[in-house]
Amino acid sequence: MISKRNLIFILGFMAFQAGNGLFAQDFRHQVAIQHDNDLYLLIDQYYTAATHIRYDRLLDVDTTQINQWHFKISQELYTPYLSTPEDTIFYDRPFAGLLRFQSGYQIIKPREAWLFGVDYALVGSQTKAGDVHKFYHRLIDEQAPAWRNEMPNKHHLNISVERWDEFDTSFPPIKKLRWENKIALGTLETYAQTGLNLDFTRLVGLNKSLASGSLASDEGFNFNTGLYYRYQLYDSTIEGHLLNQQAVFKKSIVHHILMWQLSAIYQLNAFRLKLAYHQISKKNINMRKHAFVSLKIGFLF
Repeated sequence: MISKRNLIFILGFMAFQAGNGLFAQDFRHQVAIQHDNDLYLLIDQYYTAATHIRYDRLLDVDTTQINQWHFKISQELYTPYLSTPEDTIFYDRPFAGLLRFQSGYQIIKPREAWLFGVDYALVGSQTKAGDVHKFYHRLIDEQAPAWRNEMPNKHHLNISVERWDEFDTSFPPIKKLRWENKIALGTLETYAQTGLNLDFTRLVGLNKSLASGSLASDEGFNFNTGLYYRYQLYDSTIEGHLLNQQAVFKKSIVHHILMWQLSAIYQLNAFRLKLAYHQISKKNINMRKHAFVSLKIGFLF
């Protein structure tokens, strides 16, 4: 929760940026913090919460292409639908904590982009995800989740490749249509994903946005939505480690997954704010579909 002092600082920083036109030019860096949580929707299950801290660095730029690099640290919490019982007979998926370190490189042109990523991740009690989750529930005076038979301590390595192709449209409500394809391989998870993203307000090309993870149209609001299909071959947070199976409790997965997102992004000079709603179909035959909200605040410099 943001304290009153931190809120005053953020609002003051926004006001300063709004009054300083010099900050609207020549940005080469972005620092952003993002929090995902389903508590905004009054639920607490599956991908229940995560915090991401990301740094983007613009490396090379010309009129047709930019090259950039990013580094991100994430803590993610995964829980079953019923998280307080001690008996695993009530669980439709295992408890799993994830601490992820990701490095990525992007090559972005006005209408196309390549995104490459490498993830090193820790899974298990070593991530302290369970401690964070239980502490929060005690803080709000609710029964703490059991975190019983969570995925054991393991190390994971993943790589990913993503390709974007974007097109202008003549359909009035939609300014741009983007086809996104991604492949991820490794001991953390393996999948192939494809989908369409629709931008309703953004006019500039992909290379005019500094951080590919938060597309914005220089200043003002950008609204977009996307529908994606994923063929999930393997998910270690549900099935256990691919190479070293020691999980006491695990489940099988559903291979066909649908995802939908709706987001609004606001940019004013060096300040970015992104609010997004996500919905995901069930990942196990006994699980339900899931929804969560993400809030991202970024500063460019």
